[in-house]
Amino acid sequence: MKLTTWLSRAFPLERRPAAGGLLSGFLLAVVLWLPLPEAVKIPAWLPPVLLLAALAVLLVLYAAGRPLLAPPHVLGWRGLGLAAAGLLLPLVPLGGAVRTASPPAAFLAAGLLLIAIHLIKTWRTAPTGSGS
Repeated sequence: MKLTTWLSRAFPLERRPAAGGLLSGFLLAVVLWLPLPEAVKIPAWLPPVLLLAALAVLLVLYAAGRPLLAPPHVLGWRGLGLAAAGLLLPLVPLGGAVRTASPPAAFLAAGLLLIAIHLIKTWRTAPTGSGS
């Protein structure tokens, strides 16, 4: 298979999957990276309520026949979003008051690993033939 064919299968240039994957990967890193200030107290009832709300949304999506997981071709874009966050988050000046639980290098590594797995899976599932 040609390199360009393989990359176009791994990262289809469709606007919605590309933008959604990049945005969700980047936002996932930002949410995990920025901690809440110590002054913020989360009530004990809030996590179970949020979990029940998420389960209700998943149940409604399932009942409506919508896919619960991202399509496979979005995973490559999500990996690129995570890797971009790993490269860009160290440039954000936070000051010494904020300590993060997840270093940006972890997002870079996770994004690159997700991209590598996605590329290998795309290569292995590629149609074989004399014309490719």
